[in-house]
Amino acid sequence: MAGNDQKPSGNVDSAVRERLLRAAVDSFAAFGFEGSSLRTIAQQAGVAFQLITYYFGSKEDLWMAAVDYLFASRLKSSQVVVDPDLEFQQQLRTWVHTAISLSIHEPQLRQIMCQEFLAHSERYDKHIRAQAREQSGPLTSFLDQAQRRGQLTRFSSREMLLILRGVVVMATVSPDDIVSLIGGRIDNERTIDMLTDLVCNLFLRGEGTPALKQIAAVASS
Repeated sequence: MAGNDQKPSGNVDSAVRERLLRAAVDSFAAFGFEGSSLRTIAQQAGVAFQLITYYFGSKEDLWMAAVDYLFASRLKSSQVVVDPDLEFQQQLRTWVHTAISLSIHEPQLRQIMCQEFLAHSERYDKHIRAQAREQSGPLTSFLDQAQRRGQLTRFSSREMLLILRGVVVMATVSPDDIVSLIGGRIDNERTIDMLTDLVCNLFLRGEGTPALKQIAAVASS
């Protein structure tokens, strides 16, 4: 670095990298790869522009590091351990609630995934697709096992994943559409609970599914 050939300490390295990654995540999620400026990312992180090259290399290297950072964070946040002592319905609700809650409170990863997919970028095929499949593996396995045990009979596991992902993607990239339907805040925890009930009861029987007007009443309260 300028005027100093001594390498920063491990703690300084970690703190600077973290600030750069967080700034990069926010920028790539909001403006996409092409619309993001390395100088702006450095300014948002409060560090010298040259440190991006020092720690990460190119803009694409920073993008890949940011995506890896998000996948690792999402994996840690979304880990749901199958507990044989818990009722199946409770475990299903935990999976669905976690997926919907993360899509609302931590939308950056899904925003970047959608941007890259719609742009038909090589980054999506090379760096996102495999990680996304790997991360969805535990939920797919959980649903497949539930079907084999006869606990889920209304839809196939693929159909259930399609429904859940539809809700998740809509909540992430088009929350205003949900807001317009329910007439209230989507980040209201009671609203998230009722959206969870909507999906879970649809999967289980279709009975007792909250009506849209019920969710709207909660969201606007």
